[in-house]
Amino acid sequence: MLCFMTNGISPSRDVRGALERLERDIAEAEERLNNLRAMRQSVELFIDEYGNLPIYTTGTNGAAENAKTTESVTENIVAVFERHPREDFNAAEVLQELSDMGVSVEHERVRVGLYYLANKGRLEKVGRGRFALGR
Repeated sequence: MLCFMTNGISPSRDVRGALERLERDIAEAEERLNNLRAMRQSVELFIDEYGNLPIYTTGTNGAAENAKTTESVTENIVAVFERHPREDFNAAEVLQELSDMGVSVEHERVRVGLYYLANKGRLEKVGRGRFALGR
């Protein structure tokens, strides 16, 4: 019977320990990745919420002039629900309503915005991927 030993530790024990460390490292990396995804989503929502605020400049006569008046994605989403207060929508339906209003936005931004607004209490999740104006 052959018995392999390395520094007094059997090779199978070395492999098990290495696998355990690898599993821990993978779990830590996945947790970090989830944290980074959440951070990215927060930044995107922050930009959506505040990145399109009006910018005021001082005109030649000293009066404030509104240089930018576009609404944020979340404000536009809420506007859809306010136009139809008794209806519920999914992301594709909100996207179509926004398109009908002349607002161009990506589907993913609408989807993220719906969940953001639900978390903030402005919308209510009423079904799988369906939302209504917060009651």
